[in-house]
Amino acid sequence: MKKILVTGIFILLSSLSACGSKNSKIETNQNDKTTNSSVSQKNSSTPSSKQSPSYYDETTKVFTYKFASLSVTDVQLTTGTDGDPSVTYPLVKVRFTVTNKTNQPQNVQELVQTLVSVKQSVSDGVSNSLNFGSASDYETDPSNLRATLAPNATVSGYFPYKITDTTNPIIIEYHTATDVNMASSMDEIIKTIEFQLNK
Repeated sequence: MKKILVTGIFILLSSLSACGSKNSKIETNQNDKTTNSSVSQKNSSTPSSKQSPSYYDETTKVFTYKFASLSVTDVQLTTGTDGDPSVTYPLVKVRFTVTNKTNQPQNVQELVQTLVSVKQSVSDGVSNSLNFGSASDYETDPSNLRATLAPNATVSGYFPYKITDTTNPIIIEYHTATDVNMASSMDEIIKTIEFQLNK
């Protein structure tokens, strides 16, 4: 009886540990890697073509969907604070420009989060999701995340993310979002772009 109980507990713990990893793997095609001074781009297995409903234009650096277009333009290393200006932490501003191509007003934060996810590289092929922070200069540099974007309107803004490592690159994952209401984590990754943190 003890042998069966111990075996059952071992199998249960083994299956739980396989499901509970904090890190996620990034699958990229190393042959498609191009490097600029601070940005490297990696394509996943899905082709970026103007014939498909979602595609990335290498020339303009804009990802186009049937309901939006989005460009992540820069990742800026700065500081953040959660209310007490004497307590700061490293923060990145992931800057973007987004256009609402639907016939309904859209919340900027929800629209952008449907299209991309933001992570930080931990080691080769492994990344961690990031948590929101608050930029120290939010009053003079508003993020525009709470804005409502009218149909066919365009706005620029940024996502503030807390980071603990100021050297590893920030990873932007573009997803195959087919619906404005879909969560990006449920879609296939079409394009991965890494931004090096410049000091």
